[in-house]
Order: sequence, then C-alpha cells, then structure tokens
Amino acid sequence: MLKMFGIGKAPSTAASTAPAASPQTTLQKHGLQPGSITCDVLPKAADAANTLVLLNVVKWHGALMDYAPALEQELIKAIDRVDTATVPAGYAFAWKFAPDCGCPQTTMPRPDVWSKPAQKAIASPEEAKAELHKKFDKVHSEYDHRSSGFAPTEPGPLR
Repeated sequence: MLKMFGIGKAPSTAASTAPAASPQTTLQKHGLQPGSITCDVLPKAADAANTLVLLNVVKWHGALMDYAPALEQELIKAIDRVDTATVPAGYAFAWKFAPDCGCPQTTMPRPDVWSKPAQKAIASPEEAKAELHKKFDKVHSEYDHRSSGFAPTEPGPLR
C-alpha cells in the first residue's frame, strides 16, 4: 500500500539520465547525425565553479565550427530545461576531436594567416555558383554567347 506514495520503490534513474539524454536530443533536433558528435555532461564537483560539458567530434562537418557558439547556447538551454540545480552561467565547454574525424586541417597554417581577416571558404562548385548569382543579377546560361539578332547600340551625336 505504501508503494503508491513512493515508499519502498527503487529510485528512478530517469532523473540521472535526463541531463545526458537532453543534449543528444538537441543535437539531433538541429540535424546533426546521430553519433557525429557525442555530448557528456559531467557532474560538477563540490569545489568546481562550472559544470563541464564535453563535446567529442566523431565525424567532421565543414560548417561545425562556424556554428559552435550557437550550438553551445542551444545545449545550455537543453541542459537548463532538465537540470534546474545548475547555475545558468556555470558551464564550461570542452571540445575533443577524434583522430579520424575527417577534419581537413591536420597541421597548423603559417603564422601570417592569423594576422589577416578570415575569409569564408567556399566548399563546393554549387556554392561558388550561388555566390556568383548573389553578386550579379543576370543568371548565366549556356545561351549567353549567342547573338540576339539586335544591332548593338551606337552612341548618337551630342546635341
């Protein structure tokens, strides 16, 4: 009879797994493939100032680091929804990259790279074409080289 009041029941594990499950759900909600990034929320030690959130990149994506700050904010919201005991500003993020994650940068660049403003890298020919269309109004086609049959405009005499 007392089991209906929670006396004599085994403690629920849902509360302990919820903070870990919520970040994974958030990653999937934003389109990150399952298993491409793992997220572990490590419990805060008694003398620690922040809760550590460990992000392990298993499979690289070229846009990942462009959206890293936004991803961290989304994960903070997800953890705060589940774990109300943590101070909202009390998170430290640690990123770890698997050796075989596929990141194209395996060595550091020349030192002068850091003194110049960063340039956006265009990942594919489709993106390059899209950039051209944004820059110029005219849509290029395979028929651009053909004559339209109209005589070119010739400037007239000034009056």
